[in-house]
Amino acid sequence: MRRLMLLALAPLLVSAADPVRVAEQEARAAAAEQTRLETAAAQARDAAGKAAAQRAAEAQAMLAADTRIALAEAQLAALDRRRAILDARLAEARRPATALLAGLAEAGRRPAWLMLATAGGAEEQVRLTALVRALGPEVEKRTMALRGEAEALAATAGAQRALKLQLGAERKAAAEAQARFAARESEALASARARDSEAFAAGDTVIDRGERLAMLTGEAARRQAARSLAATLAKLPAAEPRPAPADGRAPRPPFAWSIPAGGQVTSGMGELADNGVRARGVTFAAPQGTQVVAPAEGRVAFAGPFRRRAGVVIIDHGEGWATLLTEVRPAVAVGERVARGQPIGRALASVTAELFHRGRAEPASLIAASR
Repeated sequence: MRRLMLLALAPLLVSAADPVRVAEQEARAAAAEQTRLETAAAQARDAAGKAAAQRAAEAQAMLAADTRIALAEAQLAALDRRRAILDARLAEARRPATALLAGLAEAGRRPAWLMLATAGGAEEQVRLTALVRALGPEVEKRTMALRGEAEALAATAGAQRALKLQLGAERKAAAEAQARFAARESEALASARARDSEAFAAGDTVIDRGERLAMLTGEAARRQAARSLAATLAKLPAAEPRPAPADGRAPRPPFAWSIPAGGQVTSGMGELADNGVRARGVTFAAPQGTQVVAPAEGRVAFAGPFRRRAGVVIIDHGEGWATLLTEVRPAVAVGERVARGQPIGRALASVTAELFHRGRAEPASLIAASR
């Protein structure tokens, strides 16, 4: 019986390979996007690690600069103390000559007549002058070494102050570099977190695409099996015509048959179409998306696209009876049992219903079984 129905309906099926290819392309694209995002996240984490290492290096450079600055400041303080001691020693060494020079200066400010009038004034002036001339070289000799040491200390102190300025500039540069690397590390970590989140979402998409591909592949396999069966049956010779009952009446189905979809009847019941073919069933002008129900109890023999038809559902009612519904997006699977009035899909366009008995359309029987 099922072979006869498939043979009669073979011109209606369409291939379902295209949705599978589309699903495969979507699955590959989703997997590639997930891989790209995971790679980007890894690269961002690597960049963050490098920035963190560079930031740590600059922090160490800052610490070294601080240590060297502290050492330079301590050395400058020691040099300043040493300079003060040398200044005191120089002052002590120069004190005799300074006193003599002060005496000469004081004597030089006196009027000449007063010096001559004072007893021993001229002699005293001569003695002071001679003493200064005698002591001058000795004082110079004693203070020469101290002056050289003081000058060396002054030069060293100047160098230390220049070094301190240089170290300050290096520390500032290290602090600025540390701030840059810290910002770079923060940006890289934020980028890594964003890429990780996107990769996780892409992983969900990969799972969804994989499940959809598996579902479509299974449906395609079932439809391919149905097409192969239909092709095999098409090669068989046509069934011999069965004579109508002796009384001329159409066979009456042993079940009640209901209208599968709401909508105005636009054609059917033997109506002659423009192409000269009489309608074998009933066509309902159901709006797209209208719920379609099973007209009678039975088992789903076929559900899916079939050649030029976007959606076909065949329900086997038993005892050689079956209903063919076209332009229906099925919501049931092959082999599933359905009850009368149970939803089986949605209308894609105007729905046509045909009742078959032993592979032959029976529009009169459809009317007889209608409830």
